[in-house]
Amino acid sequence: MKKILLVTVVVVAALAMALSLSACGSRTAKITVEPCWADSETLIYTIHDSNNTVTPAVGTLTVQLKANIGDEEKTLLYNGEEKTYSSASVRVRESLLQENVCKIETTVLAHDYNVLATNKVYTDLQNDANSYTLESYHDGSNYVYRIVRKDGSVDSGKIKVGGSNYTDNEFLYYYVRCYKTDSVPAKTKIGDPFGDKSVEVSCSNGGTATVRTEITDVNKKINGTVNCNKVSIRLTDTPTGRGIDVYYLTDEEANTAGTYGLMSRKFPAKIVENNISYVLNDYEAQSSK
Repeated sequence: MKKILLVTVVVVAALAMALSLSACGSRTAKITVEPCWADSETLIYTIHDSNNTVTPAVGTLTVQLKANIGDEEKTLLYNGEEKTYSSASVRVRESLLQENVCKIETTVLAHDYNVLATNKVYTDLQNDANSYTLESYHDGSNYVYRIVRKDGSVDSGKIKVGGSNYTDNEFLYYYVRCYKTDSVPAKTKIGDPFGDKSVEVSCSNGGTATVRTEITDVNKKINGTVNCNKVSIRLTDTPTGRGIDVYYLTDEEANTAGTYGLMSRKFPAKIVENNISYVLNDYEAQSSK
């Protein structure tokens, strides 16, 4: 779900989510990191302007994730040309609207939990001059990016993030979701195109917590209050800022939801970023298996 993200990582309105498929044996392999979603997922969140879900919602976030994608879905634009990523196995589409603040449309291509490329269109609803398009890809060890601003100016660069233990800001929640709760990534590098540098975040297991969703459909197997594992994400360098708290469904809750067998585990029931909360309002998960 991507987001208003990491305090000093990205501009105040980037969303995320986030919150991470291979058709092969990795679905059942007993490894520390493994993709953990269904072939198709739709997650819908309401956005609140504080960590208090009683306040009126100020927007919505819709996440559509598709695994085992076909060749026609393995392309993204970069510098006006469609680049094809033949190894892509998952495509994520996020649509965020924060009323009177911003609109964000993000597309991510990944090979399992490793990001290959992203496109993001950010529209500032208060000052259109701040709107921009961000295009990026990983070349094996570097985060390569272009930012095209409303006035036509372009910022571009290449940031070394390495070939492992990295992700994109736009894919952070999905990446963390692939780890077991008791072994979330201690350090992860993220390319920050606005600062033209690599930043590092750390994760910590915050234990279990109950979260009240906004799912009211009685036909859903999970609604109301659900059990979650809390994961806190912080910058490793000072100032660390407030960071992000993500409340992932426990495996037991996911099993109750009927999605465990589909490998749709640990999707976030709630995300708290600075003074913004994303609360799960609806979900669907399907598998071709």
